[in-house]
Amino acid sequence: MRAISARSASDGSIPTGTVTLLDGAVSAGTCSLSSGGCTITTSALSGGTHTLVARYGGDANRLTADSAALTRSV
Repeated sequence: MRAISARSASDGSIPTGTVTLLDGAVSAGTCSLSSGGCTITTSALSGGTHTLVARYGGDANRLTADSAALTRSV
């Protein structure tokens, strides 16, 4: 299993909503933001190279957003 932490930049208010970890187009896990951050622990990544993107689902005050892609080997 791998733990991946996500923390959102803030303009002074605290973001709410969810973050989904994508391995290509496939969800490898989701977490709900608490105090502007969350951690995804996943066993969905098989051995090999993965291109990962964290997708923020947005909330009433913020639009959805994707992180830059990160390539990692498991």
